[in-house]
Amino acid sequence: MTKSVPRLGFRMKMTDARKRAFLDALARTGVVAYAARVASPSGMSRKGPSSSFYMARHADPVFAAAWDAAIEQADADLLMEARRRA
Repeated sequence: MTKSVPRLGFRMKMTDARKRAFLDALARTGVVAYAARVASPSGMSRKGPSSSFYMARHADPVFAAAWDAAIEQADADLLMEARRRA
């Protein structure tokens, strides 16, 4: 029995767990591409895993608000670290 390999353009289902993993990583780093990779370890879309999350952001206002809050958290953490090092 051979293991199937996702084809290019394959999109993983956008689950609540994937959204949570994305938002947690986004709040820690503020980097969308990194957060998308963390939440999509096997995603192989041509545009990268970020495109799925941008589409979800566009379609889901609650997710969009959580995305904004995660970016604000990452920015606040970065500012605190900069002040600590100053």
